Amino acid sequence: MERKFKKGDKVRFIRDNRDGGAAYGAKGDSATVCKVGMLEGKVRVVLNKCREGCRPVAFTEDLEFVSDKPARPSSEEEFKVGDRVVYNGASCLSAEKGATATVGPKTAMSADSLFLNVVWDRNGLDCGQFDGGYSPENFAKMPSTSDQTNLRLIEPSADFDIGTIIAHMLSLTPPRKTKPKTAIVAVLKNGAPRPSETPHVHHNRTTAEREAERLADKYKGDTFAVFERVSEHKCKKRYEHEWQNLVAEGELMSAIKELRRLTDMPLRTAKYVAEDWRNSIAARAA
Repeated sequence: MERKFKKGDKVRFIRDNRDGGAAYGAKGDSATVCKVGMLEGKVRVVLNKCREGCRPVAFTEDLEFVSDKPARPSSEEEFKVGDRVVYNGASCLSAEKGATATVGPKTAMSADSLFLNVVWDRNGLDCGQFDGGYSPENFAKMPSTSDQTNLRLIEPSADFDIGTIIAHMLSLTPPRKTKPKTAIVAVLKNGAPRPSETPHVHHNRTTAEREAERLADKYKGDTFAVFERVSEHKCKKRYEHEWQNLVAEGELMSAIKELRRLTDMPLRTAKYVAEDWRNSIAARAA
């Protein structure tokens, strides 16, 4: 009984190919049907062990289905352009097992999705294989960096609620280090602070509180208050020319462009002028 095959079916030779001999399909070789209806009782197949140029014709009586399972998805569904792949050694390629490559764009020869357009990494393991179409059975995807990320997961439990999950997440987050706020002590006169010309700056509020208590005990009747620094506001210095302000803000390239726009000086000269201005600002701040 003649077997009915369709394009994409996975088949295996049950005997050497009678249309060309074992070189075009030996007993046990696997292949993929790529064309049917060309000749009665024959189909054209792609041998998995060969490159895309080898598409022999075979008698349907010489073939059997690999399995009753649905045909494997096409290479378009399994691989996409840019995927990193590794040769698994499944066929008789001269490349060594473990050779790596990248899936390239479809070509005229690989447009039917039966082949991958493989661009080999020239690291010696390719053994001089040409770039081009190869059967997808010869390759496996290389794991991405995101797949290798080691994540610690919370085991699901009926006792878990959103509060527990948030508390667990916070426990994994290191606390932010905050800079201690400095403080000074000043005497109050009619409710207004009267600090000395050079008040002592305490590194934290606690030591300032102790100093205020000591002074209140020493100077009976006077009131001493603690003033803590909660914020700082600094006005940026503005210079006469915009290119100077750009240098001060760290925008060196923008400053060079502005300087050249104003003076038409050469690029190298403008670069030297801007860098010299930057160095002079740093020297004044030191």
